[in-house]
Amino acid sequence: MNFILQLAFKNLLRYRKRTIITSAALAAGIAIYVLMDSMVAGSMDMSEDNMIRYEMAHGKVTADSWWEEKDYFPLRESLSDGVALSDRITEADGIKAAPRTTFMADMIVYRDPYPEDGSMQVLVTGIDPERDGRVFSLEDTLHAGRWLEPGEEGALLGRGIAHDIGADIGYPLTLVCRTRDGYYQTIDLEVVGILDTPNPMVNRMAVMMPLDTADYALDQMGAVTEISVQLPGGRAVKKADVEFINSLLPEGLSFHSWKEMAQDYLGASAGDQYGTAIILFLVFIIAAVGVSNTMLMAVLERTRELGMMRAMGMTVRDIKRLFVYEAAGIGLLGSTAGVVIGILGNIPMVRRGIPLPADMDNYNVGYRISGVMWGVWNPEIFLLSVVVGTVITILVTKLSIRRIMKYSIVEDLRHI
Repeated sequence: MNFILQLAFKNLLRYRKRTIITSAALAAGIAIYVLMDSMVAGSMDMSEDNMIRYEMAHGKVTADSWWEEKDYFPLRESLSDGVALSDRITEADGIKAAPRTTFMADMIVYRDPYPEDGSMQVLVTGIDPERDGRVFSLEDTLHAGRWLEPGEEGALLGRGIAHDIGADIGYPLTLVCRTRDGYYQTIDLEVVGILDTPNPMVNRMAVMMPLDTADYALDQMGAVTEISVQLPGGRAVKKADVEFINSLLPEGLSFHSWKEMAQDYLGASAGDQYGTAIILFLVFIIAAVGVSNTMLMAVLERTRELGMMRAMGMTVRDIKRLFVYEAAGIGLLGSTAGVVIGILGNIPMVRRGIPLPADMDNYNVGYRISGVMWGVWNPEIFLLSVVVGTVITILVTKLSIRRIMKYSIVEDLRHI
């Protein structure tokens, strides 16, 4: 066993150019995969954090009838006395809650001070300026202006939507919507703040106003459409958390986690994970072809040498083991080098991130990231890459040497 290992190591050094070239091809593919996995995993982590901190919280309490019609944001299916209920939920250990009312409206702006007349449909959120900070971090993302004050006729806009319509602090805007009873209502507001969050969906779509102002305009009489809930811990929403919150609620109300609300995003991100797995598979297929070709050439070039070894007493099993060890050395060297290169390339991604284009918010790429994309460390991928890279080279080598091992000793020695 030691003799075969030593011989395999000497053969790798003897054919060092071939060893380096084959290992380099494998290393390049693995390094690319390591970096891609870091970017995809980092984008997913950032997206989930940004959805929870700025958009969905850990989940929402809604009326069951509202949830069934959630795509239409119905006002009639609201929670009565939502502010008091959010305060009761907040009294639970580690849980924080804030009432909100969301509704559709047509936003109308006029030339002077805006660049031109126009209108667009928007999703408006009525927030409690004093309670919303329990759950969301929006106040920390003010790009210009100030935070909302209770009872005022003011509005917050996302930076993207403010840029699209040419809005600035102090500009007026008009919302046309329907009240809870179905009557048309006009709400005149003044832009008091512009938000620039790490979540591009908020930047592109956010139109927010004080909850009590929305309550008066929509005839809500203290009702809200939802109560956003923040749970202790990370992004995970445990089954026990859901059951506990539901135990605090009256009949007809239920808690829905952010994963229930973000099913489209989660489906797309799962597709991206499959995509990186396919890339890894293709990388190893390409590497396998290269290794197979290299090992087949090595076997054919050394046919007479193999015949002499067999004539001197080495068995076919020993020779196969020799080539397997050589292949394992190439696979281990290439895979390890690829992981090391990937780690070195990932260091600046983790520490400084990758700056994204300034107009990234204008495009829906699926991920909730803006400004900078950060990489992450994934030790499991490092280990998997080394193991799979080594195993693949061993398997393709076994297939490559099967043919030559069918020759007899005399045929090997006659080979030119």
